[in-house]
Amino acid sequence: MTTKLSIPLIQMDIDPFYAASVLIIVLTALITVAAYFRYQKLTANLAFESEHKDRVVLYQFKREDGAPSGSPFCTKAETILKFIGAEYDNVWSMPHKFERNKVPVFQYNGKVYHDSQIGYGRLAEDGVLEDLDAGLPEGKQAIGLAFRNLVELQLVPISAYERWVAEYPASLHKFLLKDVPYPIRLILMRTIQPNVKRGLMFGIGRYGQDMFTTLLPDSLKAISTQLGPNKWLLGTVSPTTADASFFGYLATNIAHGTFSPRTFAEIRRHPNIVAYYQRIRAQYWPEWRDPLAPVQAPVVNAPAPAAVTAPAPAVVKAPASPLAAVPVPPSEVNVPVILPRATRKTTRSAVSGESSNDTLKEEEPAEEVRTTRVLRRKTKAT
Repeated sequence: MTTKLSIPLIQMDIDPFYAASVLIIVLTALITVAAYFRYQKLTANLAFESEHKDRVVLYQFKREDGAPSGSPFCTKAETILKFIGAEYDNVWSMPHKFERNKVPVFQYNGKVYHDSQIGYGRLAEDGVLEDLDAGLPEGKQAIGLAFRNLVELQLVPISAYERWVAEYPASLHKFLLKDVPYPIRLILMRTIQPNVKRGLMFGIGRYGQDMFTTLLPDSLKAISTQLGPNKWLLGTVSPTTADASFFGYLATNIAHGTFSPRTFAEIRRHPNIVAYYQRIRAQYWPEWRDPLAPVQAPVVNAPAPAAVTAPAPAVVKAPASPLAAVPVPPSEVNVPVILPRATRKTTRSAVSGESSNDTLKEEEPAEEVRTTRVLRRKTKAT
């Protein structure tokens, strides 16, 4: 038995049994997802009540060993705790466990503090944590707020747009949702990207390519100018929340630069920003790998290294003596000249101081002497 279902522009026959089977499968999947999310919320609330007494708990996305979180706000929250030297516990979590569906989340003795900035501020007001910005002049606080908003309300949305809309690599879901069961991951993969795109289209997403050619380079140039040669962004002797915010943005886009290549390339154009990131990473996150350091590729099935012979000792030339002979122009070189015998005798007589008529006679030119001798020989012959 088949039922003919009439839909405008569509004429199709549907088997009621088949339609009921599909409906049951869909409802079962939805109930499973809802039950999973509800279970996660219940277990999270149970953990709030029974664990980590008198300790700050930070709930955030799970991150790999040796690399920061994929969320700049999770990295910012944990960096703040490291800046003030607080003792805390990390709990890997997903956003759906919490009322606002966002992470990071702080918790202290059962009380929940949402948001990396607002939650930390309220923990500082309650005296649980030290306030990084306490004691800053009002001018510095205003500058810090301006640059923090520049990072979180402009630079972070640009990198999110690049990840989820402009680039959107296939490996992104596997990286961010690797701890989610595969059936639920398939559903989330169909919903996250459209939701991110729809949310960004109310603001930064409307700029199109201008965000990469104008907004991104101009924002990073402004931060680079503010940073200058200073150790911290505001020129202070110790870090502030603005430093934690900017470092969270840098760490995420440098360590996971394959998801946002244009942001990564623009960051590397500013040497002082790269040095700033590397200083904080080395001091507070020494276990992280440095993606900016040169890595030597492994050699597979490489031949045995050849025997290394000791290099021949280098021949060191002694410096030229100041008394060394100076080249003489060719016109001044003393070339020995062969003189006629008469001239040589005259020269020897002059040197010895002798003078005689014979000597004077020998002073006649050599050609005349030879001519005279030839004439005498001819006369004798005749």
